[in-house]
Amino acid sequence: AKLVAEGGVAGVEAGRAHFVQVLFAWEDDVEQSKNAEAIIELWLRYASFERSLKQFKKAVQVFESAAASPVASRSPRIWLEYASFCQERGKLENANLVYQRAVETLPNESNLW
Repeated sequence: AKLVAEGGVAGVEAGRAHFVQVLFAWEDDVEQSKNAEAIIELWLRYASFERSLKQFKKAVQVFESAAASPVASRSPRIWLEYASFCQERGKLENANLVYQRAVETLPNESNLW
C-alpha cells in the first residue's frame, strides 16, 4: 500500500514485480529450503494486494498462478481462498470449478470438504 501511495502506477508495478521476483526465487529453491508455508502466504498476500487495488482480473491471474505452482497448489488454503474470492465476486460457477479443481488436485485433503 505504501508503494501505491508514493508511486501511483509505477508503485503498483514495482509492488507486482517484487512479489513475482520473491515468489519465483523461493519456489525455485523450495525443495531445499522448506519455505512452503511462506510461499503460500506470499501468494495469498499478492492476491490480496490486487484485490485491495480492485484489480480483480489481476487477482484471478495471481490465484491461477498459485494454482499452477508446484508448491502453492498443494495447499488447501490457496484453493479455498480462490473459491471464496469467486463467491464474493458473485462468480458462483467459477467458485464451483475452483472447488472441483481443488478436489482433483488434492483428492485426499479433508479440509476441502
